[in-house]
Amino acid sequence: MRAPYWVLGPAGAILLIAFGSAWLVLGGGPAVTGLGVAGGLCLVAWAWLDGDRITAFSESRGARHGSGALLVSALGAMVGVLAYAVAIDHDHTWDLTQDRRHTLADQSVVVAAGLDRDIKVYAFFREASAEEKAFVGLVDRLREHTGHLTVELVDPLRNPLMAEQYAITTDNGTVVLVSGDDRQRLEADFSEEALVAALVRLSSGASHRICWATGHGEAGADDDYEPTGYGAAVIKLEHHNYEVVPQAILTDGIDRGCEALVVAGPSSDWLPREREALAAYVAEGGRALVLIEAGAASELAVDLGRYGVDVRDDVVLESDPSRLIAQGDPSFLAFYGDAYALHPIVRDLQGMVGMRSVRSVGPAEGERPGLVVQEILSTSASSWGETGWRDPAVELIADGAERVGPVPVMVVVEVTDPAAIEVARSAAAPAVAMGEGVLGASGDEGALVPADLAPEAGGRLVVVGDADFASNQLISVGNNQDVFLNAVAWLVDEADQLGERPEADDAQALSLTVAQEVLMWLVSVLLVPLVAVVAAIIVMVRRRFL
Repeated sequence: MRAPYWVLGPAGAILLIAFGSAWLVLGGGPAVTGLGVAGGLCLVAWAWLDGDRITAFSESRGARHGSGALLVSALGAMVGVLAYAVAIDHDHTWDLTQDRRHTLADQSVVVAAGLDRDIKVYAFFREASAEEKAFVGLVDRLREHTGHLTVELVDPLRNPLMAEQYAITTDNGTVVLVSGDDRQRLEADFSEEALVAALVRLSSGASHRICWATGHGEAGADDDYEPTGYGAAVIKLEHHNYEVVPQAILTDGIDRGCEALVVAGPSSDWLPREREALAAYVAEGGRALVLIEAGAASELAVDLGRYGVDVRDDVVLESDPSRLIAQGDPSFLAFYGDAYALHPIVRDLQGMVGMRSVRSVGPAEGERPGLVVQEILSTSASSWGETGWRDPAVELIADGAERVGPVPVMVVVEVTDPAAIEVARSAAAPAVAMGEGVLGASGDEGALVPADLAPEAGGRLVVVGDADFASNQLISVGNNQDVFLNAVAWLVDEADQLGERPEADDAQALSLTVAQEVLMWLVSVLLVPLVAVVAAIIVMVRRRFL
């Protein structure tokens, strides 16, 4: 009985299949090379030891009939190898998830493309953990848009010296971004929003000083708990390299060091001297974001007319159900699509902005030389500004005396000639310097205006007929946070921070352990092809010996 040398043929084929699969998945290595060498040796030994049987088989009728199938299989293998080679040189992925979970937000792309300094990312994760893989995927997507970002994966358990160097005390995950002597650190939150915010802080090099007006019931900048507070919005500002400081205008005026002033929904009116302080600040090239609620701060609303802004005493109502967030509440408006104008603050928004009980804010009638006023957010044609909203007996329908849709609710102003802004001067020289106490007599409207007022072009103003949209309660609605953050970024000329930001990732990803991943690889790459090979051998043996 002849020795079963034919077994070397299938064994060599199986080893070569394992070699090819391992090379595709692992990319090489001594063990992978060993599989290929062993497979090749088995085939050579089979051809040498069982040559006469191979020759006889090649001349048989079965071989002639099977040659076509063999040729097709060989061509299929060649096509697969060629496709893999093309894919390696032209790597591209498609995000088929419903919420675009694996696609970078517009602002993330802008930030990555705008990096002008090298940043090294040290990612301290347990090797092959789900968190590590998710973070590496995020960094890889950012690296497609910049050459200034590199990443090094470090297992704190296997590299304790490096972990000690960067003060890593846990293996649950820590990311350290380093650029020169500057560092940023991420713990617990490794989302796209957190990483991009860290890149902004690291690449900016300096923070922007944002002054928060206080003294008239404005939304609290440090209020993280009340629905009307602005703590969540301020935290997002601080994550993007802004420093938020309170500004008591009545006693201290407006500090010239403020890069922007935020007036977040005052519930009581500003005094004349405070309004003149704002006028002087804008006339000197200052920037301000004024959020003014319906029915509040009526004198401040009227005074905004000096900047070419018409703030009316009404509430915008909507009759189109598709433009409402809460059905049955015509004052809870949804803005999307054609509601956005071609302005950097809103033009890139893809989602919806939600505002409740918003008043109409538009350009004032008549030309205002030196002031460029543009409405950037408007309601639909089926809306109107209801002036009788306070009286429950008034029927809520549009009439000829009210502003009809599209109704603007947000405008921007650019000052090209500061002479267009009339500023009252103090009747007497200030007794103390700005920022050191109350200036002048109580009846002096210009008491808070600097004695050395130096008007210059470049002032900017953003006025919104609502303040609640960026409150703790509503900032997570649609693109509300983007409108607020974009408005501040536009005021301080931070072009890289304009755009639509990433959403919170609420999806539950499938996480596999290392053992589960190995099992899946063995089944799909080895077991399934092996079953096919064994089935082919059984068929061949049955045909030959039965």
